[in-house]
Order: sequence, then C-alpha cells, then structure tokens
Amino acid sequence: YGLVGSEMCIRDREEMVEAQGEVIDEQAEALDARADALEDAGMEGEAAELEAEAEAMEDQADGM
Repeated sequence: YGLVGSEMCIRDREEMVEAQGEVIDEQAEALDARADALEDAGMEGEAAELEAEAEAMEDQADGM
C-alpha cells in the first residue's frame, strides 16, 4: 500500500463504518422478524413500536 499513518486511519475507519452498518442492518432485520411474530400473536401495538425502531436503525445505517 505505501500509506502513511493518516491514510491508514481513513482506510480503517471506512472499513469499520461499513462493518457497523452491516451489524445495524442485521439487528434491524431481527427486530422486523420479532415485530412480525408479535403481529401474528395479535400484539399490533408492540409490533408497531419494534417496526419503528427497526426503521430508525436502518436510517442510521444508511447515513453511515
């Protein structure tokens, strides 16, 4: 590579942010699955709360 310290930090940060975005996406998908299960159990209010939380997480990941 031949990168200097600051360039390596930038490269490493980009990789870290991408990995964090992937984790957030996975967590949001898990929340969506739980929300679906709650809806199936007739707990629409709780499901809506989880869906809103999942959407906020997805928006956060998209902003990374």
